[in-house]
Amino acid sequence: MVTERHDRGQLILITAIAVAFILLAIVIVFNGLLFTQTIASEDASKATTDVKTSERELEQGIQGIVQRSNLEESSDWETDVESFVSEYRDATGATKPAIVNVSVDSSEGATFHSETISAKEDKQEHIGHFTLEEPNDVDVNITEAGSGITLCDETVDSDGVVDFVTGSNLPSGCEPLNPADEHEISIDLDDDVYYEMVTKDSGGNAAWAVDITYTYDSSGVTYDRTFTVDIYEGVPDHAWPEGDDT
Repeated sequence: MVTERHDRGQLILITAIAVAFILLAIVIVFNGLLFTQTIASEDASKATTDVKTSERELEQGIQGIVQRSNLEESSDWETDVESFVSEYRDATGATKPAIVNVSVDSSEGATFHSETISAKEDKQEHIGHFTLEEPNDVDVNITEAGSGITLCDETVDSDGVVDFVTGSNLPSGCEPLNPADEHEISIDLDDDVYYEMVTKDSGGNAAWAVDITYTYDSSGVTYDRTFTVDIYEGVPDHAWPEGDDT
């Protein structure tokens, strides 16, 4: 009887130890799964952030590149954009292990005007860039074409460049132009003044907006989107990916 009770006790002890090891193994496996899921979630979150950051940086870069090309009267702005995207890819490749690419699909035209004027100038159009260089007592009248609201009716005098879109050196009685609106402009002057202007024009020598396809491909996310980069009218709304891929 004593021997049987002893054997039964050993069996119970062995069984308890075995159950304990099984429970421990289950806990280890469960924690491993949680850890793997956490890492995967963190990787996906970082990849999504990289997608957003890259798209925003590329979009802002393209805006600046095309604006500069427009003012240089360069009809080869597409080559400038391609060079920028290539340089961006090389510069960020070490920190962002992904294939990033932008292709230009189409564009909306604009015209760059630059000359020294000595007479009255009238315009009614969308204006993305408008400057006067060292104006000396130049009478400027700008109204919104639709509403008739006067944005500027001042005698402009400056030793620098007056920018009517960004507001740089703009007289206190004037408001900056919104490129999304049409404007009527009247310039009256006694002396010659150099001006630059970019206007929306389908047959022009510059670009007002550019349609692109943006692609981002990494181990954590695959994403592509076609959208318009407004060169002068601001940054469009973004449709960000919500999951691992879209």
